[in-house]
This record gives sequence, C-alpha cells and structure tokens, in this order.
Amino acid sequence: MTHDQLLAYYTKPGPFTDLGVFADEIDSLPGDVRAIAEMVQGLLIHEALAPAYRVTLPAERIAEKQLHGAAAMLGCARRMDDRPLSVERTPDRRVVGVCRHFATLFVACLRRKGIPARARVGFANYFEPDKNVDHWVGEYWNAGEGRWVLVDAQVDKPQAAFFKPDFDLLDVPHTRFLVGGDAWALCRSGGADPMTFGVAGTENWGLIEVIGDLMLDLAALQKVDCCRGAGTGWRSSTAHARASSRSSTG
Repeated sequence: MTHDQLLAYYTKPGPFTDLGVFADEIDSLPGDVRAIAEMVQGLLIHEALAPAYRVTLPAERIAEKQLHGAAAMLGCARRMDDRPLSVERTPDRRVVGVCRHFATLFVACLRRKGIPARARVGFANYFEPDKNVDHWVGEYWNAGEGRWVLVDAQVDKPQAAFFKPDFDLLDVPHTRFLVGGDAWALCRSGGADPMTFGVAGTENWGLIEVIGDLMLDLAALQKVDCCRGAGTGWRSSTAHARASSRSSTG
C-alpha cells in the first residue's frame, strides 16, 4: 500500500465510524479539527467525570456507554435533544460514554470530512502523577505539516482546568500519550516500569495491560474501533472525587 493509498484508507468509515443517517448533517458542519472536537465534547459526557459537571447519572443511563458505533451515539444524542448536532448540550443531556466514544466519534466526523483519521489506544501520562493511564485519542493526518497529529477530544475546558495539561490537546506530544506499541517497546527495553501502566481506579496494572492496549491499537489501525469492555479509559475514583469537588461546567 502506498502512502497515498494509506491516507485514502483512513478517509473511509469502518464498522464503528459510519455515520449512517447523520452523514449529511455532519457534511454541513465546519471541517476544522477544533470545531469537530468541540462538537464531540458538546454531545458526550465521560461516565466517571459526570460529577465534575455537577451531574448525577441515573442508573438507566449508564447503559449508554455500551454504544459502540458513531451513528448509535448520534442517534442517542438526537433522541434526548432534537436540535442540530452542532448545538452544545447541557452536561446532563449528553450521551454517557468513556474515552473510546470521544475518539471514535471524533474520527468518524473527520473521515466524513475527507480528513485521514484513526483512533489510537495507549496510555496518557497527564491524568495522574507518575502514572500511564489507559486511554483512547484520535489521530489525523495534517497535510500541511506532513505528519500524524494526536488529539484528545475528551478533555474539554473544565477537564483541562483540573488536569492542567502543559501542551495543546489538539497536538498531544507522543511523549505524553504512548500508543500501545510504544508503551510495549518502552516496557520491554526497561525504559519504564510496567506497573505504572494500567486502568486508573482498578487493580488492572502491569505488562498485561500494555499487551491489551497493543492489541486494541492494532485493531484500531484496521478501523476496528471497539474495545474489550466499555469501561476502559480514565476512571480513577480518587481523582474522580477530586475533580467533582474542584471542577464545574464553567
């Protein structure tokens, strides 16, 4: 496959990034990366971070995090609020998800705009000190700069105010988000302690988690943007409590 063929491949939807009946509406929206990330943030809310927006999720809404495809997410958003998708929802009327949902929907919209994009699975080191936390982000081809750019479409202004990342979330350095293969190589070479890699708020830490994200990242590169369980992503109960007490919807 040539480079041009590879880029063309990533402009076409996969099984989870097909927008279905919502494709035409996405066509009418701005096509810049920032606008798409902000639209995604206005439609989704991370299950573990709901209290940071002063939202208590009813038990029946937790099932929304089991949605996998972009069209399913948008369908749920439309059922709760029939206004255009470009209109930011109040946090209590956003679709419940985890980091994968933000990455998948972001990638789906970019592909519809003809921008090569793919989900990436790995570990972010900007959520908890000295920890590499299981996370999903999006990645798109910046034609002007000739490079792939990582984008964290989950971290909006309230989250950024809490986590205080020292970089542009629309251009996440590869040293701050390690894709699965890079995390594996670093751990295998002795450059990092495998026990610092895992799912926050759980006992799931170590090399087995790195292997898991390596496999998930390989699947995502094949446009299979789905995970082994809906609970992946940042979900530390301790940090969750701190965020809910210190953050707000702004």
